[in-house]
Amino acid sequence: MQGPELTATVRRPLVLDLTRPGATTVTVHPATTPDGHLTVTPGADAPTRVHSTALDFIAWATTRRPWRDHCRITGDPADATPFLDHLDII
Repeated sequence: MQGPELTATVRRPLVLDLTRPGATTVTVHPATTPDGHLTVTPGADAPTRVHSTALDFIAWATTRRPWRDHCRITGDPADATPFLDHLDII
């Protein structure tokens, strides 16, 4: 859990499109419930997408490597950049 700092970065839905072994595509939705948690649903349901391999995701989402070296953003970078800058899975 990263708390409200990460939640505040998602103002519009954002797609994570992870390819190669371990591939998945999910949409991260802004918090809309009283608990204030982001919601993740299967599939692509947003115009802004973050593209990466699933293997690279492990490195950049845990901040072992910079996300900018491993991700390509399509759509509005302003929707994705704050989320990517704050994501730190531990």
